[in-house]
Amino acid sequence: RKAFNQIGYVRSRLPDHCTLVATTATLLADRKQEVYNQLRIKEGQFHLIHHSNHRDDIQYLIRTMSTGIGGRKFPDLHSILTNDRRTIIACGTINLGFRVLLDLHAQADPSWNLAKHIRLFNSLNEPSYNNETKHLFATKDPESKVIIATDTLLVGANIPGIADVVMFGEVADATDFI
Repeated sequence: RKAFNQIGYVRSRLPDHCTLVATTATLLADRKQEVYNQLRIKEGQFHLIHHSNHRDDIQYLIRTMSTGIGGRKFPDLHSILTNDRRTIIACGTINLGFRVLLDLHAQADPSWNLAKHIRLFNSLNEPSYNNETKHLFATKDPESKVIIATDTLLVGANIPGIADVVMFGEVADATDFI
């Protein structure tokens, strides 16, 4: 990340007795040296604490969808509306996310407050709308059940109470999936 370059510059101007603490939840093993260079630190001059992201409470299920992602109807996602589990549906594009939103709206119970029940989270939304979406889910608003999101939300997101994440469509590689 470009911001890491700035940390290195700031660090070089600080006195030696200042301690730098850098944390990340997304650093890939093959990118460590690049980050060390950006932070202007050398192997052996720092203490690294690395924890595995292995989670026993996560279960991966892979299912073949009955329809393609190029259409406007996604019946395999309809059960999400009635299972009472807070869910993120991860879509690779804003276009796909919007089509999923339209289909789920068409299937929704007419009594639901759709502005809360099914939320779209992507980079085209106003930041205030995306922040409100995170807030509704973080506070476990009982009406907020589904977020349809692009990677704008998914990188480093920590929203309590999410029961399911559906990766809808193809992902570029295993890192994107995880």
